[in-house]
Amino acid sequence: MAHYKATAKIQDVLLVCFDQAGKWFTHPFLGDNDCDSLPKEIIPADRLVKIGPNGQKILLSSFHSRSDVSIEIDYHDVAGQICLMNTLRFFAPNLQTVGGVLNAENATTFDAPSLRMVLSGLNANKAETFDVPDLKICGSLRVDSAKTFNAPCLQTVEGDMSVDNVEIFDVPCLQTVNGHMMVDNANTFNVPSLQMVDGCIFANLATTFKARNLQTVYVNLYAKSATTFKVRNLQAVYGDLDAKSATTFKARNLRTVYGDLNAKSATAFKARSLLTVGGNLNAETATTFKARHLQTVNGNLNAKSATTFEALKLVTVDGNLVLENNIMQKFLLAQWPLAIAKTSGGL
Repeated sequence: MAHYKATAKIQDVLLVCFDQAGKWFTHPFLGDNDCDSLPKEIIPADRLVKIGPNGQKILLSSFHSRSDVSIEIDYHDVAGQICLMNTLRFFAPNLQTVGGVLNAENATTFDAPSLRMVLSGLNANKAETFDVPDLKICGSLRVDSAKTFNAPCLQTVEGDMSVDNVEIFDVPCLQTVNGHMMVDNANTFNVPSLQMVDGCIFANLATTFKARNLQTVYVNLYAKSATTFKVRNLQAVYGDLDAKSATTFKARNLRTVYGDLNAKSATAFKARSLLTVGGNLNAETATTFKARHLQTVNGNLNAKSATTFEALKLVTVDGNLVLENNIMQKFLLAQWPLAIAKTSGGL
C-alpha cells in the first residue's frame, strides 16, 4: 500500500484488493484502510485476466456483484475473493480454485461442479442442496440450510464446519477439521476417514455415529443420541465425551478424556487402554466394566450395575466410587487386601 500511495502505481500483489471492475475490495493486505475512501482505478483487462496454458481463464483480482437474482462466473480460477451477498442463484461451471473467501450466503442454489479448493471460507448458508463433487480443501465451511450435502472428495476443512440441517452426513474422504464440527441435526454421522478435529464435534441427534479412524478431538465430542457409537481408533478427547445413549461403549485405543466421560446407557463398558478421566466417568447401566489400565478418575466413577468390574490399576478416584456392594467388596479386597485386613478386620 505504501508503494501505491507514493507512486499511484498498482503492483501485481495488490490486484486481489480490487474487484473485476477496478473497485477496491476488502482484503487483509489493506490492513485498517477503509476501501470506500480509496478511488476506483482503471485496470487494463489484460492485467486482470490471464489465460492459462490449457486455456483456463484466470481472474487475478476479486469478484464482486450486487445482483439479487443470479450470477454466472465463467472463470476457472479467482485469485482473490468472491462476494455475492445478495445473489439467489450461483452458477460457476468451470470454477476450480478461489484464493480467498467465497461468500454466496443468500444463494438458495449453489452450483459449482468443478470446484476443488477454496483457501478461505465458503459460505452458502441458504443453499438447499450443496453439491460439490470435486471439492477437496476448504477454509471454514457453512451450509446450514442444506438437506443434501454431497462432498465425496472433501479431505480438509481449515476452520469451522457447519452443516447443521442435513439428515445424512456421509463424507467418506474427510480427514481433518481444524475447527468446530457442527452437524447437530443429522440422523447419521459417518466419516470413515476422519482423524482429527481441532475443536468440538456436535452430532447430538445422530443415532448412528461412525468415525472408525478418528484419533483426536481437541475439545468436546457430543454424540448424545447415538445408540451405535463406533470410534475404534479414538485415543484422546481434550474435553467431554458424551455418548450417553450408546448401547455398548467400546473404545479399545482410548487413553485419555480430559473432561467427563458419559456412557450412561451402555450395558457394556470396554476401554482397555483408558488411563485417565479428568472429570466424572458414568457407566451406571453397564453390567460389564472393563478398563484394565485405568488409573485415575478426577471425579465420580459410577458403575453401580456392574457384575464384572475390572480396573485393577485404579488408584485414584477424587469423587464417589459407586459400585454394588458385593462388587465393591471384591474390588477392595483385590486392590488393597492387606490394608483392609489391618484396618477393618476384613470385609
